[in-house]
Amino acid sequence: MILVAISVGQKGLPNVIYTLAKGLILRKRKSGRKPLDIIIAENMHNADKYVRDILNTIIGNDYPVDELVGLIETSIGKMVPIMPKDEQGKDLLIVYAEPYNTLILDKRAFKNPIPDVKGLAPKDNMKAWVDRKSHIHNFGHAAAAYAGFQTDPSLKYLSDVLNIEAVKNIHPYRHVTKC
Repeated sequence: MILVAISVGQKGLPNVIYTLAKGLILRKRKSGRKPLDIIIAENMHNADKYVRDILNTIIGNDYPVDELVGLIETSIGKMVPIMPKDEQGKDLLIVYAEPYNTLILDKRAFKNPIPDVKGLAPKDNMKAWVDRKSHIHNFGHAAAAYAGFQTDPSLKYLSDVLNIEAVKNIHPYRHVTKC
């Protein structure tokens, strides 16, 4: 089984999709109607529709994208912090990342059997998982960043903000009044 995964950021996607389109046409010519699954490892709503629309524009109506291409949305939860300056220059290929290694992905989008890979977490309701990540995970970061800015605008990193006792002790319902 062949599986493709892309993770280049939304600005880079159109260029990668153009290359994918050329590959899909070549694959169909050489291998017939074998479906190909593409994991779209981007944190964006409706990533599958975004990729499908660009593929259809490039390939045209002669290629059955919906039949032969599994466009698999993901919800990325792994944090990749900014590396210290002294580490950045040592090796351009080194990336710091947290140990969380679960990739939540859309179970329903696969055209082939889901591969048995450690860390893949196929889900039935992908929209709910993307919303969950966006509303809880990202909101938590945004709220902490806001509280940190209010406490000390000179701070640059969330890890520094989370070490401030005043930020740790903010109660979310402190200003709520009874109706």
